[in-house]
Amino acid sequence: MKKNSGLAKTIVSILVAFVLFFGFLAVGFSLSDRALNKSKNGFIPDEWEFIWGLSSEEIEGSHTTWNLSSDGQAIRKPAEWLFKTAYIRMSTMLPAGESEKVLEIFTLGNPLKVELNGAEIFNNQYKSALYTGNRVNIVPIPKLVEDASLELYMAVPFAFVFSARVTEPGSSITAETLINLSGFIAGAAFLCTGVMLGAALVFLSLKYKGVGASLWLFITMVVGGAGLVLKELSLHTGAFSDPIVFKLQIISLFILSAGIFGTAISVAGWHGFEGAIEVLNVILALILCAFAATGFDAGIKIVLFLPVVLLLTCIAAVIRLWEGIRGERPLAFAASTAFFTCNFCLIFDSVFLFAGWGGRLLELKYFGVALFSVVMVVVMIKDTLYTNIAQEERELQSKLNNIWTQKAISSCAGVFLQQNIRDFYKEIAGAIKELVIFDSVIGSCQPADFNIKICVGVDENGEFRDCYTENSPEFCSYQRILERAKKTRGNNLLVTDHTLDVIFYLNGRAACIIHVEGIPKKPSPNLINTLNSAYNGISEALNNHELKEDIAELQEKFFINLAEMAENRQCGTSEHLKIVSEMVYELCGQLGMNEHEKRLVSLASMVHDIGKLAIPDSILSKKGKLTEDEFAIMQDHVIYGYNIMSKGPGEFLAAAAVIAQQHHEKYDGTGYIELKGEEIHPYARIVAVADVFEALLSERPYKDAWDEEEACRYIESRSGTHFDPKVVEAFVNCKDKLTAIKRRYAGEAAYV
Repeated sequence: MKKNSGLAKTIVSILVAFVLFFGFLAVGFSLSDRALNKSKNGFIPDEWEFIWGLSSEEIEGSHTTWNLSSDGQAIRKPAEWLFKTAYIRMSTMLPAGESEKVLEIFTLGNPLKVELNGAEIFNNQYKSALYTGNRVNIVPIPKLVEDASLELYMAVPFAFVFSARVTEPGSSITAETLINLSGFIAGAAFLCTGVMLGAALVFLSLKYKGVGASLWLFITMVVGGAGLVLKELSLHTGAFSDPIVFKLQIISLFILSAGIFGTAISVAGWHGFEGAIEVLNVILALILCAFAATGFDAGIKIVLFLPVVLLLTCIAAVIRLWEGIRGERPLAFAASTAFFTCNFCLIFDSVFLFAGWGGRLLELKYFGVALFSVVMVVVMIKDTLYTNIAQEERELQSKLNNIWTQKAISSCAGVFLQQNIRDFYKEIAGAIKELVIFDSVIGSCQPADFNIKICVGVDENGEFRDCYTENSPEFCSYQRILERAKKTRGNNLLVTDHTLDVIFYLNGRAACIIHVEGIPKKPSPNLINTLNSAYNGISEALNNHELKEDIAELQEKFFINLAEMAENRQCGTSEHLKIVSEMVYELCGQLGMNEHEKRLVSLASMVHDIGKLAIPDSILSKKGKLTEDEFAIMQDHVIYGYNIMSKGPGEFLAAAAVIAQQHHEKYDGTGYIELKGEEIHPYARIVAVADVFEALLSERPYKDAWDEEEACRYIESRSGTHFDPKVVEAFVNCKDKLTAIKRRYAGEAAYV
């Protein structure tokens, strides 16, 4: 992908968002005009006299100077008072009529007083509140026998948005007509859908992770739906006039901003900058909630900060969503476009509160929230059904891999204990058979289906002869197997649906062929991978066996390699084993052991954690403290280690087995299997000190590295409780050498 393709897509995303925003703006104007001109019947006063003031007292009484409004000159709040609470008095004449009328007045939640011929006929919290919950005011007008003077008094804390119409009582908008309002129905439907769909997403997220994004989206959808319902109630009935209704709609701006940003960034991944913005957004929403609860009206002007917060979220989103698009995340382009569109709508609405753009009752945020919610629901469902399920499949595969690793170890370990070549070949065949059966059982085959036949052929003067057979194989032709291998360029593992052939080579020539037939099902990829992984070790063992290498040395190499594999799974490096081995060698010297025993214990110490091969990765690599159940599983590695290392004779295996089993024992009897004092094997007591000391000096997923002095003090302070006092004394005598060993490996790592 080209370097700037992510930036280009982000720019296109923003441009598309602008197009959608202006499309919503056009639709909003259209709907607003339809709402304000619902009936063709009626009289719309278009000529008003008006005066402005900064207090209600300034506009009362008689005035000689009035401003005049008409269609060509709309009434606007003075620019210098844009962020102040102003008051306006408006006057017009109503013509005489033969019947009662209804005056519909639309505002931006302004407290209102209406006088007819100087007498007050309507008051919606004028002088008692700064804003009201309703935006439509229905004022009954009695039958007029002659033209009458109509005067309106309004408090204007925000933008001045005003429209009025005189119509017949049956044509006015009342609470009884709510059921026919598409906006109210849409809001209720969106609210219900948000509750159900959001709850479903949260439930799925609890199962498949990613609950944060689902919770934010749930909040966004519920607040968006509830806000739209409140908006429709405030626009079409005067029944909801309490200021708390208006406050809730203002608070919803911040909650929607937090919800939209929280959803997007939870999906993309949080960074420090985004977290700070979200915290600011939430704090502002909480402050507004506090103002709403206390009735302190001036605090509502904190909404002035919202456009700034929204611009910061857009900047953060450009960075994070650019990364998402550049990384070709599914639906990243659609998600970023919906995010920017929704933010543009929120910015418009928050600025509109003070600027009065358009002079109409526009609220675009609900268009944006609806678009964003639909897109993010699709994105998150896709993530849930694909990404998270794929992750679950990977975790299952990881567990299977661990199972196969353990099976391979237990099946192949016996190969390295054989002292003659025929037993060696027979043991290899037995290990392969055991793995084939295990593979078939996992594949749901029943033991009754098994009729596995095996033959093992060895090269004797250029001709293969049976060395071992089992169940009389019917299709074993060593020559045909070799010809097949040549056609596959010397492949050492030949697989069909029901047969398996393995060829071992010595000095470039085939030396042994193992043929398996009657396999119930086609060998799985897990079986093939395991056989391929084990092949190199067994092939090396075969070569060494033929070269008469000491079988004990072969055992050491094999099991130390397995131990390093276990250590790499937990720490990503096997240096811990090498450092512990060298430290053990020094401690053994301090304790007066001869060279042979020092070498034996130091080598055997390298396999002390081999049992961790059986521990799940989720526990081995967990950051932070393990739960009680997890720690109990971790403790079992001493049992697994002993079982692996106690399969055969030899002083290396004997030493390794007891160290693997007892290296977590404590001198006071509070260790894993609660052996105490002299009950703990001396080798395990030595390894315990070296293992803990090296671990203290090393960084782990769950802790930072200790400094040398602190680690030394810890070992010395645990003499007689955790550690054997004699071993601690030896530790004190050579701790400089032990820390030097650790420094040397740390220096090599830094150099590399």
